[in-house]
Amino acid sequence: MELINQADDLAEVEDAPAIEYPNGPAIIADMPNEVYHAGKGTSKSTLWSFGGSKSPAHFRHNRDNPKPKTAAQINQFAMGSAIHTVIMEPHLFEEAVIRGPSDRRGKKWEDLQEAYPDANILLDKDYDGMDCLRDKIHCDDCLAPILNHSKTMIEHSAFWNDHEIGMLCKCRPDLVNPAHGLIVDIKTTGDATPWEFAKIAGDLGYHAQENWYTNGWMDAGGAVHQWLCIPCC
Repeated sequence: MELINQADDLAEVEDAPAIEYPNGPAIIADMPNEVYHAGKGTSKSTLWSFGGSKSPAHFRHNRDNPKPKTAAQINQFAMGSAIHTVIMEPHLFEEAVIRGPSDRRGKKWEDLQEAYPDANILLDKDYDGMDCLRDKIHCDDCLAPILNHSKTMIEHSAFWNDHEIGMLCKCRPDLVNPAHGLIVDIKTTGDATPWEFAKIAGDLGYHAQENWYTNGWMDAGGAVHQWLCIPCC
């Protein structure tokens, strides 16, 4: 396995086109999320979108002409990002996430966006629940040792070549705990009951993600044998 730390080289997203991505198995630490998504390699999300398209032409058109995100999608993304931070890197939460007003309308929201252009701004009602979520997860007797292990790897980017056609593939697990042989993925959901979450998991392809991540991580040179999904709502 080639384990690369490129934090300095990849710090600026606008430099992404000049970055030399691996052409073979590699696990890269500290690659910014934007750089990972802008770079080469086929992900599970790409294949899942392709499979759900009416035709390859429809897939290409939707990829090249993305629709603007709705207010609900923007809020969902902000919540998901904040939950990832408060669970995986709670020491960074106060710096990365800002409490906003009760809605996104008006001067208060615009002023916060101007004052904190790189921060994740949440509505105040959403921000208030983050401490409770963090405490519940990190006080859990099963989850705490997995999340807080000294060798835990957070958002490392894995690259490998498909065995049959040689296509460069990639994945970016939320967290990997090599000591327990676990890939951990955190999912936000409106309903965590077993029957409803099972339906959501099937609709969004979490079963395909489990296979892609575990097999891909091993092909990239890592060592895991289980995939753990933590639903948060």
